[in-house]
Amino acid sequence: MNHLLHSGLRVLALTALLSSCSIAPPAEHRFGPLQTPSGIVFKLHAPAATRVQVVGSWEGNAWGGIAEQGQWLDPNRGVLRDPEGDGDWTRTIPLLPGRYLYQFVIDGHLWIIDPENPERTRWHGAETSILVVRSFPTGEEQER
Repeated sequence: MNHLLHSGLRVLALTALLSSCSIAPPAEHRFGPLQTPSGIVFKLHAPAATRVQVVGSWEGNAWGGIAEQGQWLDPNRGVLRDPEGDGDWTRTIPLLPGRYLYQFVIDGHLWIIDPENPERTRWHGAETSILVVRSFPTGEEQER
């Protein structure tokens, strides 16, 4: 009986210890686009790509022009840059608060969801990433 009591106490102590520990992802780990004061930073790691675009439902992009022009992707809309040549493509786009859908287009023909963003939906039969832009506090609001 005494042995069972000690075993039970050990299990309770171990459970309490484990529940008090929080396992957090590394600091550099994040999900989806990053909201900054200058806009939304879209990032994609695609080392084999020669061109990456972000296309979405916001005004001025219109799914890379397809929603305005018909079936043709405008190669000048939403182009990301890879200045280091290391496959880390980025672009900052100022967006108004709201809910947007987006995808990345690699080399003009491969449409993909954002692999870092778990927020997704189906739109016109295709899986699409979701972006929610919130109001960003101005300097005056940040001081409050």
